[in-house]
Amino acid sequence: MILYVINNFSTISLALLITAGLLGIIVKMKCDRKNGKSSCGSSCSGCPGAKTCHK
Repeated sequence: MILYVINNFSTISLALLITAGLLGIIVKMKCDRKNGKSSCGSSCSGCPGAKTCHK
């Protein structure tokens, strides 16, 4: 098992970095939504999804 980890260390570390980055993005988006920030950056008056945006 340890030989497998040693031989594939670069692939494993890259996968962990990508996973950590995606989790960070998801957490940031959840915090922004909880604080009432919009992800699109425009006004809600003309948005077709305005009813579901700030639930």
